[in-house]
Amino acid sequence: PIILRASVANTDTENGAIDVCWARPDPDNLDTISNPGPYRYEILRAEGITINPADFEPSGVDFTTENFYDPLDTCYTDTGLNTTDQPYSYLVNFYTGFSQTEPIGATNPASSVYLNTSGTDQAIRLVWDEEVPWDNFAFVVFRQNDQGGFDSLATVNQLTYTDAGLINGEEYCYQILALGTYGIESLPDTLFNFSQINCGVPRDDVPPCPPVLAVDDICDERIDCSDESLLQNTLEWTNSNVECPQTEDVAGYRIYYAENEGADFQLVGQTNDAAATLFQHRPDLGIAGCYAVSAIDENGNESELSNFVCVDICLTIIIC
Repeated sequence: PIILRASVANTDTENGAIDVCWARPDPDNLDTISNPGPYRYEILRAEGITINPADFEPSGVDFTTENFYDPLDTCYTDTGLNTTDQPYSYLVNFYTGFSQTEPIGATNPASSVYLNTSGTDQAIRLVWDEEVPWDNFAFVVFRQNDQGGFDSLATVNQLTYTDAGLINGEEYCYQILALGTYGIESLPDTLFNFSQINCGVPRDDVPPCPPVLAVDDICDERIDCSDESLLQNTLEWTNSNVECPQTEDVAGYRIYYAENEGADFQLVGQTNDAAATLFQHRPDLGIAGCYAVSAIDENGNESELSNFVCVDICLTIIIC
């Protein structure tokens, strides 16, 4: 026999269903004299996507006829499955004669199509997987509409698709239809197999670009160095909303300080205004240290650190 379908008919954690269909053996290749009836087809199932024969167990369902040409339904709907969280794989054993202990032949395994979704900024990325003995030459991507039906978005020949231009925070649901063929004249031209329905929510997980930092120290200014309140560094950086207009959602900046080059940075300040690009910092001792700044957006995504800027101590030269 040749397996033709492992298509999800219902998506549910407990009452999921998968349609399994197969074609009978070619009668030209089966000697019914040497292999008399009854003829039995046994459906085996495995959890997940697998081709390992040891993973398959009898589903408890079989179909039997006394004569090879007797009418026989070669489709079965497997129910009571968790099609939401996992795919299933199937194969069909074929038995002849009265012993019914060892199959005379079996189909190759075929899995259902399993769809994963992951949300990103204003988009959802779809990735699906399958293991079938036929050639899936195209995949139709469907998205659920407001009426509960599904509209075709695109037809692709790879196992991924990104649905862009979405609204962050809203849920979108999808299903994949795999189109396949064995390329055998006696079999259907096109095999149709659906994945389960899977939903995702786009969310802003794209950090803004880092600002560019400059630091102005007091070494060139005429100040009284004995007044510690004057020992401070002035940090100024670029506005990331201006430098990277593709994000335009910067909500503030974080300022980091390290006592010397190579030391770990510590958070010493934060601004909650995208236009506030000036900060003054007074180290605990002197003015020496290194600085970096990051941008944060409205969803808490933080950019990489800006360029590092280090300040040395000031040298005071007294000429006598």
